[in-house]
Amino acid sequence: MTPVVVLAGALLAAAANLAGLWWVTPLAGLAAGAVAGRVRRALALGAVVGLLGWGLPLALAALRAPLAGPSGALGDIMGLPAAAPLALTLLLGALLGMVAAWAAAAARALARDLRRRAAPPS
Repeated sequence: MTPVVVLAGALLAAAANLAGLWWVTPLAGLAAGAVAGRVRRALALGAVVGLLGWGLPLALAALRAPLAGPSGALGDIMGLPAAAPLALTLLLGALLGMVAAWAAAAARALARDLRRRAAPPS
């Protein structure tokens, strides 16, 4: 079930990013973190969701028109190489998904601990 959630979340985030709805990426990361078993896995799955959610629209944009010109101009303004704006965009997407997945995993662990404390001793 986890690969289905990750793929669905990535495609949903990509479609939402094409529509300008960047905030859907953390929601998809929350879903990925909720189905992951451990925190490390949640972080990895959230990063994949975010990376694909932001990378697929970039790839579609690159198919329509070259991105080297705008990326190079922005890189010159920032004083960085031409590929830096693209790399930073992908990093932002990965971080959005990863932080949201971490929050979901932490909430799941907190709920588990609260249930254990509330259970009557046997």
